[in-house]
Amino acid sequence: MHDPKPNPFTRENLPKKVLAEWQRLIDSVAGQFGVPAGLVTRVDRDRIEILLSSATEGNPYTAGYVAQYPGSGWYCEHTLDKQALNLIPDASRDPQWRDNAAVTKLGIVSYMGMPIQLPDGSEFGTVCFLDNKANAHNALHVKMLE
Repeated sequence: MHDPKPNPFTRENLPKKVLAEWQRLIDSVAGQFGVPAGLVTRVDRDRIEILLSSATEGNPYTAGYVAQYPGSGWYCEHTLDKQALNLIPDASRDPQWRDNAAVTKLGIVSYMGMPIQLPDGSEFGTVCFLDNKANAHNALHVKMLE
């Protein structure tokens, strides 16, 4: 559920140590999962941004990229709507996703993500892992993400 309140946690005011730890985590988990991209996104009113992007080979996403929210078309937006694990094993074969820009322009066909909530229960954003090949992930991947 979209919360139009401002997100007080920005790249500028999150402790550098926290950002570095999150970066280390998405880098290592993306490597463990064998996927090109791990992201932490952040929602702020009518925007969703890539707060952190893994430093992994083949990652088409850059930190700092911002899109309209809602209405971005991002897999992460659907995750926030569901407020639960979102697993898309092969978006290129899914009528809901096959024409999405992630598939058609970036070649990203698999997504696994979870919402991140602030201590007061409002939305912060998501943590997710994306692949350029079909990937159903497995129970261990899901457990690690959770």
